Amino acid sequence: MPAEAGRALLVAGELDMATGPQLHDGAQELGWGRHSPDNANQLRQLDLSGVTFIDTSGVHALNDVHAYVAERGGQLHVTPPENLGPRRLLTYAVKSGWLAPRFSPEDPTHPRADDLARQR
Repeated sequence: MPAEAGRALLVAGELDMATGPQLHDGAQELGWGRHSPDNANQLRQLDLSGVTFIDTSGVHALNDVHAYVAERGGQLHVTPPENLGPRRLLTYAVKSGWLAPRFSPEDPTHPRADDLARQR
């Protein structure tokens, strides 16, 4: 599941009810929640390119990490899954409002769901 690569959090395999809590744990282990002037407005990289399956529990886990980072003054940059199934669910989640405001794969500040859909 999550693995550290520098300051990025790499996620591979399944993101669901069983593995979702590990996502939040990984963000904490990287120190994404520490309050300090150095952490303010920092861009946090969440790489989902290795995710092969995601369900609604995984979407909730992504929302939790997004909120965790945002509450501490950071921004979350998400690399979307390469696998079409999870990529489509995230695209739908962005369009339907399941994901937190300003959360979008590839760019946290601009909705890109239509671009993601056209890429596949």
